[in-house]
Amino acid sequence: MTKTDFYTKLNEWKTWANTNNQYDIGLLKIWINFEKFYSEIFLIYSLGGASEDGFSPTRRLCFDEDKQFYAFVKNPNSSFIDYTKQIPALSPFIFSYNPFDIFITDSIYKPVFLEVTRIRNYIAHESAESKNKLKSLPQFSEDYIDNLNSYLMLRKNNTRESIFTYYVDRIKEMAEIISNPHATTTTTASP
Repeated sequence: MTKTDFYTKLNEWKTWANTNNQYDIGLLKIWINFEKFYSEIFLIYSLGGASEDGFSPTRRLCFDEDKQFYAFVKNPNSSFIDYTKQIPALSPFIFSYNPFDIFITDSIYKPVFLEVTRIRNYIAHESAESKNKLKSLPQFSEDYIDNLNSYLMLRKNNTRESIFTYYVDRIKEMAEIISNPHATTTTTASP
């Protein structure tokens, strides 16, 4: 999935969420597409390829083929690759200049990555474990967890921007940074 493809999906789901007042489902769908985007660009970068913006990070580890890459990133005790854990854990060892560092150290994007990952897991699984992980974040009371849609409609820090819009804008910025870390400005989603 290219950044352009991701932006198309993001805008489709943002419009859908606003039209249907289903911000929880809209955020889930946007995040699933973001996961697809960043996992695919992680593979491309790991194999020495470039983003559609022409960025290609210098690699510390060079994989010859995707089979070798998957053997490196896949947990042998799992049937799938959990990119939300593997990219922050492994990307510093793969890249000299790590475009995924925003998931690990950035004061704005690291919390968004954590929060939306936990929201996504709770919406998708509704398990006690995913609920407890979401409850461990200070802004999530039991009332908000039971009605994530209402939480996402709240205004962010006394601004006109909703929490949903805040998350969507930061997700779009993360995609831009991953695809072109050297850009001087980021593109944000329209309100």
